[in-house]
Amino acid sequence: MPLGGVAGVIEGSFARWEFATGSEEEIKAITGFFGLLCWNDQGHITHSLRTAIIGPSGKVVQVYGDNLWTAEEAVREIRRAAATAGASETRKREER
Repeated sequence: MPLGGVAGVIEGSFARWEFATGSEEEIKAITGFFGLLCWNDQGHITHSLRTAIIGPSGKVVQVYGDNLWTAEEAVREIRRAAATAGASETRKREER
């Protein structure tokens, strides 16, 4: 199913979702970086599961390779990344 069709199947708002794409080479590079497996299954893209938490600076904070993580774990990692980013910004302001 094309990503545009996902909104009709999954409940909720996509206002905060961001989808990324690129050339086939770029997609292979990023999926390889995260250990994500992708393959063409009769014209449909099929893939393994990876959930990555990326902090405000673009640094990878956590990668989950399965679906055994909890929302609480993800929120903890997101808050840690945000706090780290906030501390970095405070240091930058103090150095000026």
